[in-house]
Amino acid sequence: MSFSLKKLGRYDYATYLTYIAYSSCSVIVPVVLVEIAHTLQFPLESGGQGAGGALQIGRSLFMVLSMVLCGFIAGRWGKRLSTGVAVLLMGFGIGIAALAPGYGVIFLALAIAGLGEGVIEGLCTPILQDLHENDEPSRYINFGHGFWSIGIVAMTLIVGFLLQQQINWRYILAGVAFISLFPALMFLLPEKKTVFKVEKVDFKTTLANTGTIMRSGRFWIFFVLMFLGGGAEFGLTFWASSFMRITLKATPLQGAMATLIFSIGMIAGRLGSAALIPQRKLFHMLIATSASGIVLGILLAVVPNIWCCYLLFLLLGLSCSALWPSTQSYCTDRMPFLDSTVVYIILSCAGTPGCGILTWLLGSCGDNYGLRISILLIPACLLLYAALLLFERLYWHPEKAAKA
Repeated sequence: MSFSLKKLGRYDYATYLTYIAYSSCSVIVPVVLVEIAHTLQFPLESGGQGAGGALQIGRSLFMVLSMVLCGFIAGRWGKRLSTGVAVLLMGFGIGIAALAPGYGVIFLALAIAGLGEGVIEGLCTPILQDLHENDEPSRYINFGHGFWSIGIVAMTLIVGFLLQQQINWRYILAGVAFISLFPALMFLLPEKKTVFKVEKVDFKTTLANTGTIMRSGRFWIFFVLMFLGGGAEFGLTFWASSFMRITLKATPLQGAMATLIFSIGMIAGRLGSAALIPQRKLFHMLIATSASGIVLGILLAVVPNIWCCYLLFLLLGLSCSALWPSTQSYCTDRMPFLDSTVVYIILSCAGTPGCGILTWLLGSCGDNYGLRISILLIPACLLLYAALLLFERLYWHPEKAAKA
């Protein structure tokens, strides 16, 4: 079996547009962070990097809260309706952020957006898994996650241009909030042909499946892998633009280009892995990409100029591209006896705080030691990721799988 565009339907496209809206809402604050910080009086150049990174902490906490609950939400109302409402909630939060008069309000607004994003993160991957369960789902999952990076590319390019034209960041956030309406409607409008039936799953069943997963010591290896992989990927996404502007004195457009180029690498990596990497080769791909990311992350700390920095961000995008979706898919491969939907949700509950905590740590270390030093947290995460991945592979032999 192989990936085929002919097998895509309405909810594939709705999921892809959701990823674009989700990534746009996620990246918009990092790209305009310098402008927000000056307007709301926590300038990054004067000790405000920790406060900037903390915005993602609040967002991540509420994402985890809604992710923990989204299995029960989907069991009650179904994945389709739950995801559609979540997209609307995400856009509403970003809309409030556009009107924020101070730091506290924008912190709260991003927390509201996080409630919607948690459900999106928890359910979009299982939706793709359900749609292509019998046709190498990892290919469709990697392809779908590629649209996350497509959204980042489009948004950073547009926003970098708008900032260069002195367009106020508030108008930009309002425009991003509006984008969320389109995928929400695709999920919420009545179906002509029922694809997702609302098969209600009672609370006790979901809780029992969750308990089975969380009692598995082996599963917690994948939980930590998601924390590290998510942190490395989003830490680079969040700080790429500010890294360029603070360490290399780049213009707003040049800073946005760093996020853009990193995301192009992510697109190439995810779409390429969807087309070229079969399910049985996921381990080899994850080891190779994390190892290359270690070397590239170290080089980024000493990069001498803008053009070298761009090249490294492109290669880092390739290296980090498959960490999130492929770690999830690889876990379901290694532990097929677990409920895959709940596995995806719980693993996302690990990746999301990884994004927030590493983003905050990068900013806090940047306040004390500079972003060049703090960026070394990225290769440190990837080194631990590779070590744990090898440990799981070598320690748990196939005959032990059902006993883990």
